[in-house]
Amino acid sequence: MYVREIAEKLHCDVLVCTIERGEEAFIASGDFQFEARDVISLIADPKNAFTFFKRINYKAKPVNDVLIAGGGDITHYLCRLLEKDGISITVIEKDEERANLLSDTFSDVNVIFADAINQDVLMQENIEKAEAFVSLTNLDEENILLSLFAKSASRGKIVTKINRIDFDSVIGSLDLDTIIYPKNLTSDYIVRYVRAMNKTIGTNLATLYQIIKGKVEAAEFIVKADSALTAAPLMRLKLRSGALVAAIVRNGKVLIPRGSDTIQQGDSVVIVTNHLGLHDMNDLLQ
Repeated sequence: MYVREIAEKLHCDVLVCTIERGEEAFIASGDFQFEARDVISLIADPKNAFTFFKRINYKAKPVNDVLIAGGGDITHYLCRLLEKDGISITVIEKDEERANLLSDTFSDVNVIFADAINQDVLMQENIEKAEAFVSLTNLDEENILLSLFAKSASRGKIVTKINRIDFDSVIGSLDLDTIIYPKNLTSDYIVRYVRAMNKTIGTNLATLYQIIKGKVEAAEFIVKADSALTAAPLMRLKLRSGALVAAIVRNGKVLIPRGSDTIQQGDSVVIVTNHLGLHDMNDLLQ
């Protein structure tokens, strides 16, 4: 199937952004043809995303409860976020003082004083029924082993924290769901800040994410003034190859852009591109 056929044949308002194939990364274009085992990223509102997954027979289910191994600082902030979404949380922490601190801070979080590396403990906390398992201990080796065990015992979503990035190619070959590198996330924030401080022509970098490490970025720019970007519909803008306008946020509403849409002053625009290091969205114009 070609990228342009997704909306036509499946009748879904989704936008394919990137395709990862082995060591290669591509920015989606209408004539790009999918192959088996391609990894794609797409943008859609929740309703259209659900319709898309349903029509391609991909079963996605919401997470209502999570089991977390490790009670460090990341767990503390994660609990605060998950509580707001009404997700049931259980944390296993082997340090008694830290476990008591978490228990006192979060009255609705079930904190277990135990060592998560003990399989009996994990089974007692019903890891096989957990809809999500997050491994956040201080040791990469423990996190990997815990996640591999969770993968074998559970059908839930698995998230693994890895501190060292030296062996990311080896770790990437393991059968893990989602791998989080705190150092990469921190560097992304630093780079975003430094780049946003540079003088720009008419747009300002607001948010930066690496979609495919070292190959593709997703950058959100705020359009501060009228320019060539706002002068014509997207289909008439002469953008450099390797750049895709993935979303437009206008007055709090997210728009999945089409060729006839225009960029307006005050919009936040998400650009997916393989041109790394952009400071200004105007740099994407030919």
